[in-house]
Amino acid sequence: MTKQLLFATLFLFSISQLYAQDDPLVGYSVAVVEADRVLKLEGSGYADLETERPYTAQTVQNVGSVSKTFIALAIMKAVEQGKLQLDEDINTYLDFQVVSPHYGKENVITVRHLATHTSGIIDWAAYRRSYTQDLEPEMTMGEYLKSYLVPGGRMYTRMNYHKSEAGTRYKYSNIAATLAAYVVEQTTGQDFAAYTQQYILDPLGMVHSGWSYGAIDLDQHATLYKRNRRPVKTYTLCTYPDGGFRTSAEDLARYLQEVLRGHQGNSTILSASSWGEIFRASFGDGWEVENMNYPERNIGLFFSHTAAGAIGHTGSDPGAAAIMRFDPETGRGYLMITNQDITRHNSGTVRAQLIALREVE
Repeated sequence: MTKQLLFATLFLFSISQLYAQDDPLVGYSVAVVEADRVLKLEGSGYADLETERPYTAQTVQNVGSVSKTFIALAIMKAVEQGKLQLDEDINTYLDFQVVSPHYGKENVITVRHLATHTSGIIDWAAYRRSYTQDLEPEMTMGEYLKSYLVPGGRMYTRMNYHKSEAGTRYKYSNIAATLAAYVVEQTTGQDFAAYTQQYILDPLGMVHSGWSYGAIDLDQHATLYKRNRRPVKTYTLCTYPDGGFRTSAEDLARYLQEVLRGHQGNSTILSASSWGEIFRASFGDGWEVENMNYPERNIGLFFSHTAAGAIGHTGSDPGAAAIMRFDPETGRGYLMITNQDITRHNSGTVRAQLIALREVE
């Protein structure tokens, strides 16, 4: 793993060299993998401060937007099954119509637009209502999306759509990502959680992972903490595909190894051409968009490309943060998961852990 690549990850956490402090994290796990071997896998600190339960490589927690990478794989599995096409109008597949109030039906939004954050759908104020402080969300994914995207919906406003045509501007969108997962549901006839369980989690042996509290062992779940080490109240998401995946470093390392095999043409769950679509940089070479500094940065299908050449995703939610990246040149992947908010107070500790990954032999 290159020094340049490790330093690039620091910016993904918005870590400032000037203001970083070294407060210890409550708990965390890290892994370094290659396609066929695990070079490092360990946990440190506490999964729960009150009981002093240790944080291990088997500790489970949500990993924020790293979850979106599973949407990419689900989309391409559905493409392989002939259920959908990347460049088809999403309204062909949905049980409600999604139309920008600024442009009308002539502004076609495709699955590819959703997966590259160029649909024009944005996270406005009502996105906060996707979070529920309970073990189960208050609305289904479909109910939430319809309420947010369709005129007359409880959360609908014209401001849920950007004043730009689909495919012309990059704007990161959790709602659009969830809509992509909903397209998978509508076209396959399966619940998104069940579909990814069947075609991703089960084949990879990710037995300690899932999309809800009911799908995982609660005894292994970490307590999440704020910067001041006070526990975060339990929460779930109506838009769970955009950030609600719960997993351990051990399971996520298995997944990252499959991602590496996909990049090398040796995947067992998707074809080489499907992985090619997932990883291929979207912008430039004929597709020009605003608000994306390419070719230095780019995106495939939900997998981002950093300026240093790494591919993967980061994640952040209340009391949780994660990073999962791989270096295409070295064929190494790395990940870190923590059960505490990352702020300037502990960012120096995070930086030290990320830099240490390059020392792994």
